[in-house]
Amino acid sequence: MAPIEVYGMQLSAPCRIVEMTAEVLGLEYEFKVVDLMAGEHMKPEFLALNPMHNIPTIKDGDFVMNESRAAAAYLVNKYAKVDNLYPKDAEV
Repeated sequence: MAPIEVYGMQLSAPCRIVEMTAEVLGLEYEFKVVDLMAGEHMKPEFLALNPMHNIPTIKDGDFVMNESRAAAAYLVNKYAKVDNLYPKDAEV
């Protein structure tokens, strides 16, 4: 399995949420820096990946998503061996 790609900036708290979730789960991932100050989020290659041009963005195989809490939940739901990191019950 290819590593998950996490696009973002270390200064971004939402990016760190996704990165920390991947770390806790012991996932192999590649952090790809997208420098917002340099406008890298508006380059055609990033817009092709994420038309909303925000970070973090994750790519897991052919699946791409771009909201930090949803991305963290996705990683837990797909890869966690136990369910104590994120509740399965939506009302908890």
